[in-house]
Amino acid sequence: MTSTGKFVIEVDVEPSSIVCQDFYFNTYNVDKNDRIQEGAKRTKNDGKSFFIRDGSSSKNIILPFDSSKEYEKCIANMSQLSLLRKNAEEMHISVVKNSVQGSKLCEMITGGTQSMDRSHFEQYIVVTNKCHPNQLENLEFFIHMDVVAVLDFDPESANNGLKNYYTEKKMSNVHLPAQYKIIDTVEDTAEMLKLTKNTSWVFCNGGINKEKPSYADHWLTEKGSSVRDVVSLLCRKDVLPEKKFLTIFLLFSQVSDANDPLLETFSFFLQELKGQSQILCICDDEKSYIFWKQLIKERYKVDISRCIYELSFAEVSGTVLSLWSENRKTSRFLPCGGGSNVVLSKKSEESLYMLNVLCVNQCDGGNEDKQHLEETFYKGGKVS
Repeated sequence: MTSTGKFVIEVDVEPSSIVCQDFYFNTYNVDKNDRIQEGAKRTKNDGKSFFIRDGSSSKNIILPFDSSKEYEKCIANMSQLSLLRKNAEEMHISVVKNSVQGSKLCEMITGGTQSMDRSHFEQYIVVTNKCHPNQLENLEFFIHMDVVAVLDFDPESANNGLKNYYTEKKMSNVHLPAQYKIIDTVEDTAEMLKLTKNTSWVFCNGGINKEKPSYADHWLTEKGSSVRDVVSLLCRKDVLPEKKFLTIFLLFSQVSDANDPLLETFSFFLQELKGQSQILCICDDEKSYIFWKQLIKERYKVDISRCIYELSFAEVSGTVLSLWSENRKTSRFLPCGGGSNVVLSKKSEESLYMLNVLCVNQCDGGNEDKQHLEETFYKGGKVS
């Protein structure tokens, strides 16, 4: 209690076992206006409490007039509980240390430059399936990218999916795969489709112009050849610069059917690009990744290695957004471990009105583009 009659309570939000060890403490209810006279009769356990974790809350296991059996049992088992806590913490730390998918994403999506401003890849092709409404909340990074084409396998995308979300933000040209068949010259076809002018949105399984979607086991014979034409045209050296574009498979829904059109499309790109160095797969859970990896290996005898699956789409979006210098000036990012980030929204920060939040931008040298400063300095520029 301070000299002004106020109490100071210090709360360790996540105390470690190194600090806590086998120590335990009781708390007491104190009312300075209710002084107990010397010799006055006290009730059993008067004012004494012992709180333990109970889910996301806590509970007092010393109750008035209680025999305190639970309390005594807890104290007797304190050493064992402390050991269990220590083992759990070490396991968690090990998982965090082993997860470097944030850094891996930065490396692969930029071609090694760690900056979207100076990415090795000038443009991106995105292949995607059914996107669910809650996933649309974390796709801001997709809007910022220079996407030359989207191969969309969701027939409902224009109504309530990714295409609908994109239309609210940017312009795109809607196509069917049959339009990509080269009839005259490559130049004429590219000009007709307005490739590289705006994003070309290709509905690869119906959904527009009254074209009906195909079942997975019929898709290859009904639509497969026309989608191959799309891939072949986009991968031509005279359409997109060789080795200067990256194909990203955004797997919003789990691919578990051996006849899934995305598997065949992956094979098309694998053949046209002569390997997977220009292919990146992103999904938000390990189970989806395992299905995807096993199906590709069983069907095409290819062991995929370029895949991000340990990050949520919020972490993927925040990490990619943080690779643009302009975003580092206008947005604030929080670290999530393994080199990944999430965006700290203005609304979320305002709700934490009692805290000053230190963000990644500030730790990495503020809002400055560190790489640009280093390059300028080593070319003889002055330190500012």
